[in-house]
Amino acid sequence: MQKDLITLNEIKKSLKSKGFGVILLIFSIPIAIPLPYPPGFTTILGMPLLMFSLQFYLHQPAPWLPAFIAKKSFERHKLASVLEKIAPYVRKFEKLSRPRFWVFCPNTIPYKVIGIFMILNSVCVILPIIFGNAIPALGTALISMGLIRRDGAFVVLGMIASIIGWAVASAVVIIGAEFIKSIFG
Repeated sequence: MQKDLITLNEIKKSLKSKGFGVILLIFSIPIAIPLPYPPGFTTILGMPLLMFSLQFYLHQPAPWLPAFIAKKSFERHKLASVLEKIAPYVRKFEKLSRPRFWVFCPNTIPYKVIGIFMILNSVCVILPIIFGNAIPALGTALISMGLIRRDGAFVVLGMIASIIGWAVASAVVIIGAEFIKSIFG
C-alpha cells in the first residue's frame, strides 16, 4: 500500500502569492528563538533564507526550489500533525495582524527595500556571530508575517528589529575584534 504523500513543490504551489512570506517565515522562526544551537545550524538555515530573499528582491513570481528538493515528499498525516501543533500560534498572530498600511506593491522601490532588508538579515544569520543571529532572523520573521497578511505595521516592526539586529551584530564583531587585538597586541 502506497503512503499518501505530498511534495514540497505541491506545498509551494498551494501557497500561491503568500509563498515567499511563508517560506521565509519557516526558515527564520527557528533562528529567531535565541537558543544554544549546534555549530553551523544558523548557516544551514541561513543559506535557503538568503536564496529566497534574493529571489524576492529579484521579484520572482514564486519561490524557486531546485528539482531535487522540490520532489522531496512527506506523509500528509505528518504534515497535518505539524500544522495542528502550530495552529494555536498562528491564531494568536492572526489576532494581532490585519491588512493595514500596505504600500508595498510588487516591483516597486518599497518592495525592493524589503528585499534588501531580508538579504542583509540573511547574511547576519549565515555569519557565525554569537548573539548576532536571532534579532535579524526576528526581523525577517516579522517582515514575512507582514507579507503574508499584507500588514505594513508588521513589515515596519520587522525593519526596526532588523536595524537593531545589525547594530547588535556589528557591536559583537567590533567588541570581539578589539578583545582579540588587546590579547594579541
